[in-house]
Amino acid sequence: MFNSLKSFVLYFFFPHHCIGCGKEKELLCQKCLKKINRSSLPKNKNVFTVADYNDPIVKKAIWLLKYNKVKSIAERLAELAFQRIDILKETNKRDFIMIPIPLSCKRLRQRGFNQSYLLAKFLSDRLNQANSEMSFTVIDNVLYKKIHTANQVSIKNKKERFKNVIGTFAVKNPEMIFKENIILIDDVSTTGATLKEASKTLRASGSGKIFAIVLARG
Repeated sequence: MFNSLKSFVLYFFFPHHCIGCGKEKELLCQKCLKKINRSSLPKNKNVFTVADYNDPIVKKAIWLLKYNKVKSIAERLAELAFQRIDILKETNKRDFIMIPIPLSCKRLRQRGFNQSYLLAKFLSDRLNQANSEMSFTVIDNVLYKKIHTANQVSIKNKKERFKNVIGTFAVKNPEMIFKENIILIDDVSTTGATLKEASKTLRASGSGKIFAIVLARG
């Protein structure tokens, strides 16, 4: 995951060095943040993609967040999302509920936290600071994953990825999303299977318009 012995040593022995360039006292500096590649996949008017998962800095940052529990890097990734998303230009809607894609109970116990929730929380704070006439509220007690499944990344076949998530989500407290505009937040998306299944589940419970913000696709 680290592209050089130097970057490996810098992070593990000097964790306050930028994972991109090694700059001191910054985990991911603004210069390296701006260098991160945008996704080359076709645009979807309801899905806003922040970066290309094949970008080495993005891969490194997501790996640190999810598997090494470096939660502080989520704030920098949320800042990147804030700088790049166009949802405020694409819609005249005013109030949104932000719902992070949930983990199964088993995976949540293993990891100890939901990385998509952290991204949603930091991003909503940034959006609310910048847009006093709009409201972004994070809710994580509506959509839940009722079935533990294999990690999507481990499944190479596209059709199998869609099968893997069918019927895995459910909704509680549906009154909280009835006719509400929703933004799903996910860290990584490849086929879009997870987002589609989550959206279908929310719509079946009476939600309003559904958008999605994905940190990385590829």
